[in-house]
Amino acid sequence: MRLPKPPPGLKPLLPLVVGAVVVALLAGVVIGRLLPASAGAPVETQAESSASADGGHTHGGGSTEESEPADLEGLSLSASGFTLVPKDTEVGQSGEAKPWAFTITDVEGEPITKFATLHDKKMHLFAVRRDFTGYQHLHPVMDPDSGLWSTDITFDTPGGWRVIADFAVGGGKDVTPATLGTDVTVPGDYEPAALPEPKTTAKTDSFDVTLDFKPELGASAPALIEVTKDGKAADLERYLGAHGHLVLLRQDDMGFAHVHPDSKRVDGELRFWATVPSKGDYRAFLDFKVDGKVRTAAFTITV
Repeated sequence: MRLPKPPPGLKPLLPLVVGAVVVALLAGVVIGRLLPASAGAPVETQAESSASADGGHTHGGGSTEESEPADLEGLSLSASGFTLVPKDTEVGQSGEAKPWAFTITDVEGEPITKFATLHDKKMHLFAVRRDFTGYQHLHPVMDPDSGLWSTDITFDTPGGWRVIADFAVGGGKDVTPATLGTDVTVPGDYEPAALPEPKTTAKTDSFDVTLDFKPELGASAPALIEVTKDGKAADLERYLGAHGHLVLLRQDDMGFAHVHPDSKRVDGELRFWATVPSKGDYRAFLDFKVDGKVRTAAFTITV
């Protein structure tokens, strides 16, 4: 079939029309190359990739199911625009738990009152004696009006303690995780204990805990943990959204990591992913729950 010829009056305009079409096509190609490949696509924020209400939340030095490792945290009073403001940095020695209070402030110095729930709590607080002979994993309660957090801590021996706050500010998908730390001094004669020798087994109450961890500097490596009682696998209960919580602390500066196991066990063992960024000595604390009671097993790791 033959196409009809264009009217004679349009013939002089044909080159101009063709040229305009070619110019438009070339402009589209150039603009497309200048734009980033992700333009127009939803971008995952750092908060979304770092924090969630499920077992994927990791805090410094940890990663979940072979994700990218993170550095140790909790080394500063301020990070990510937030500051830990303790009410007291020197406390009296006591064998009893006493209130310890603090606020988390923004860049303007105003107390923050909106926090996300991570692993069933809006705040995880760790009080650790610098020689690792004291360790407490606590969950403060916040006054919703003033933003003042408070919990009872037992500072039962003199010397330096490190208090680390692990939390996330915001809600929904707009969440920013942070880990902040401060020193607390308990007056009295300080006699630091020697760090226990590295071992692959630990005992707490009547439970035997075995750790299989071959750390690789700067790389995420699996840490397999088995909890048994009388030679049989312990019936671990979920505690704060997971079957275990592993805290790793570097001896030199108390650098902190808080990681959780994979959702599925490996041959009955809990598998964590942890990263050690430098050579030295570390102390690892495993919190697990059986028969409604939380117990803690501790290990020394030398890299």
